[in-house]
Amino acid sequence: MKHDHAWKATEVAGISAALLKWYDANRRCLPWRGDSLPYLVRVHERDAGYNAPNVVTPYATWVSEIMCQQTRVDTVVTYYTKWMDTFPTIQSLANADPDQVNAVWAGLGCVLHEHGLNLDIDPPCRYYRRARMLHQGAQFVMEKFNGDMPRDVDSLKTIPGIGPYTAGRLVEESDTIPDYSSRMVWAKADISNALNVPPDQLEALIVHRQDLGELVHVFSHVKHHMGVEEVQVALPDGASVPVESSTMRWMTCNDMAEVKPAMMYNIVG
Repeated sequence: MKHDHAWKATEVAGISAALLKWYDANRRCLPWRGDSLPYLVRVHERDAGYNAPNVVTPYATWVSEIMCQQTRVDTVVTYYTKWMDTFPTIQSLANADPDQVNAVWAGLGCVLHEHGLNLDIDPPCRYYRRARMLHQGAQFVMEKFNGDMPRDVDSLKTIPGIGPYTAGRLVEESDTIPDYSSRMVWAKADISNALNVPPDQLEALIVHRQDLGELVHVFSHVKHHMGVEEVQVALPDGASVPVESSTMRWMTCNDMAEVKPAMMYNIVG
């Protein structure tokens, strides 16, 4: 991301807080985020808060990341739930027959199928490459890692079908974020000194890797689907930067609408 002035630590924390609060109120409920039914509604519409009730495994995140590549989220939901019902674990996927894997995947990524056009064409309009890579990846994890997803980027990138971005989505360490998005993370020490906040309370003010990944999706969606190149965000005049995560991470749509534009930066993907 590009900006035309040096950010103060308070500005950084304020922007991060506003974005995360807006996201928590407006993100869609999805199975791979740990949400329960109904899916595809926004969090504030069901008054559910931001805490997802279900634990999301690295395997589930992996499946969702691969399925969402070049495919609309509203299309993926049905295929994802069917896939996880059929192959709930890495081992179950690794032991599956390739034809069974293809049958569960069939239609995902096919433009004709997604628009309800069941045409008799040769070859069939079914894209199995991603399913094949997931299948091979699961077999690789069983063979090389005893069925446990590794937790470092270098090991994850040895798995068929997993590149730098997907690997970054599967780890927790902030220093493993891909370069194109790591510019949204700033040094804890600098912010801690500037805000005079004890390091043990600073967690609430930092954009963590898992939050960052979600924000990258938000930015990409806005730019690609809405043609928006610039975002203006600022906290209201006189607003303080909270240190409690429970207060920092929630903002209603009305609250966000009242935020006054003062800072601008370009979304570059």
